[in-house]
Amino acid sequence: MHWLKANTDALQALGAILTVVFAVVALVAIKWQIDASDQLQKEQSARDMYREHLSLAIQHPKIAYTDYCELKAGKERLAHEAFVEHFLYTAEQLTALGAHWQHTVNAVLEEHSSYLCSRSEWGDYPADLTRLIHAVRADKCRAIRTCPVDD
Repeated sequence: MHWLKANTDALQALGAILTVVFAVVALVAIKWQIDASDQLQKEQSARDMYREHLSLAIQHPKIAYTDYCELKAGKERLAHEAFVEHFLYTAEQLTALGAHWQHTVNAVLEEHSSYLCSRSEWGDYPADLTRLIHAVRADKCRAIRTCPVDD
């Protein structure tokens, strides 16, 4: 008991230091948990969007799995353009998650190379996705026919 009375000031200082250390550790842990939760939410959202895109492809195979240039001008082309734009929005979410989605995005982009090669302007998309689009265009555009994109 005498030792506690003699070292009261030191024990109080140690208690204050430990309180600060535990508070900092708690703040770091909270930040880590929030970041992990945010990443998980983004991944789930991107998976849901990709699943929705696949569902659209199953529901509308003529629009999803056709050469853009073989479609009649008007509704069919507009529907195909909207379908590809839907995928490009989905691809934005997927590419933001990392390189592990790149193969999937590339495969779908290659399926729509006739549209990608027919359209020239891609500046509205994030750099990661634009890089993938340009890679598909560089690989596929020499071998396929292109046609004017409806405006």
